[in-house]
Amino acid sequence: MHAVEGELDAFSLLLHQDHATLLKSSSGPGTLIVTPDAVRRILVALRAGQVSPALVQQWASFVRLGFTSLRNGPIKPVDIDYDPKSEDAIVEVVGRLDEIGDLIDGEVTNDEIERLLAALAERARD
Repeated sequence: MHAVEGELDAFSLLLHQDHATLLKSSSGPGTLIVTPDAVRRILVALRAGQVSPALVQQWASFVRLGFTSLRNGPIKPVDIDYDPKSEDAIVEVVGRLDEIGDLIDGEVTNDEIERLLAALAERARD
């Protein structure tokens, strides 16, 4: 699923699918894994102003929870894993991006994006 790989055009399309379709498309061979490259792709697009902060927040929420906030009622989350070699860094960045729009920590500045990118690169080397 390209949306998990940080392709926000694919994620935008995914937002308009019903949850049953989402589950079906995620049940192919292999595991859905968020990689450092996917997170980096999201951060770079956000820094460049190529995507809205709201879409980035929705993506982060999706890869954290396995469903989008646009769904109502009980649902079975899509299984999404994080690259085990960079899991801590991915968790940190995705958690921060999921806070976009909050009253207190709702804005991510370019300086913060640079720090997140550096932390992601550093932890990926370990």
